[in-house]
Amino acid sequence: MEELAIPLVIIGFIIWGIVSVINSIQESSKNHFVTRKAQLDLENKYPVADLDKTKSLEERNQILIEDHLKNLRKDSWPHYVENQVSDCIKEIAIRERVPNIAPKSREWLPVWEKRQGIPLQYIELKNSLLPKFKERYKEIVEENRIRQEQAEKEYEDKTEREARHFLDGRKDIIDKFLEITERKVSIIDDYGDESWVLLSKEIEACIRKLAVIDGISDAKLKDFFKKGYTWNVPDQYRDLPKVLEKIFREYHEAQKGSPKKDISLNDLSGVEFETYLSKIFKECGYDVSGTATTGDQGADLLAKKSGKTLVIQAKRYQGTVGNKAVQEVVGAVSYYSGNEGWVITNSTFTPSAKALAQKNNVKLVDGHDLLKIRDLIA
Repeated sequence: MEELAIPLVIIGFIIWGIVSVINSIQESSKNHFVTRKAQLDLENKYPVADLDKTKSLEERNQILIEDHLKNLRKDSWPHYVENQVSDCIKEIAIRERVPNIAPKSREWLPVWEKRQGIPLQYIELKNSLLPKFKERYKEIVEENRIRQEQAEKEYEDKTEREARHFLDGRKDIIDKFLEITERKVSIIDDYGDESWVLLSKEIEACIRKLAVIDGISDAKLKDFFKKGYTWNVPDQYRDLPKVLEKIFREYHEAQKGSPKKDISLNDLSGVEFETYLSKIFKECGYDVSGTATTGDQGADLLAKKSGKTLVIQAKRYQGTVGNKAVQEVVGAVSYYSGNEGWVITNSTFTPSAKALAQKNNVKLVDGHDLLKIRDLIA
């Protein structure tokens, strides 16, 4: 039995060897067929008659190379450009009827160029093509970026037009939104800056007002504001936050430095009255900042121009302004190293306040004088 097993092993090796040889022959035949077919296809596309041996390898294959450059596209594969150069060299080698020196499938260019027997002219070809392909690929990426930006811009313009058209039918709400938001955003904080943090809150409040008209529930709006879900709201709502912000910024820019002359001062809060005054002084060329809301040392606004500092206390009162306001601004002039002290009110001053102001060189502006305050400032 053991004597029989040994010949069987030998026979198995022989059969395995025969099968391997047959597979190798078939694979070689298949590769030859594929190479021959590729060669014929290339000869049909790029006639062999064009292979002028007096020209360099790159020059006589210029059309083929240009076609490869034209067919480049944006791709995320990190070795995409190198692979395209490899494919180009492979087609050139097949067309030149030296397929054996072409880069093999999945053979990296650095490995291929070190392979024994690769002619110098093919190495030089690779060194010439690689930077050209990379440069063209950069151009393609940039062209794609520009097209994408243009498409996004067109989409944004389209959605903005649709949103603005939607808002045109609700002009009363939008006008109110602009008026309220302008008053709140224009409030000067302790650093002399406008209160832009309030814009998003007013935008949300405006959208909620619009939603009531369209019968959109608070639950759907909650998902819209908190989670960014848009399938629960009409399409025109999706871009409303962005469009409302843009509309307000346009409105605010138009209003900047130009307070309304027909505004009802008695309807303003104390802070809004300060904001109103700051706009008037800015309109007259002053750099205006607010003082700290706590420990303001008797001043609400500091207005500076040409080395001169006005220390201003704003009094939006229902009654008459007395001595205390004048006393406070006198102390504030010293504290802030000001040149003049002003007390401005929508109301009137008591006789004793007027006398104290005159003695301390403090300018008083009452409700009547407010009508011509620009002349007083100038």
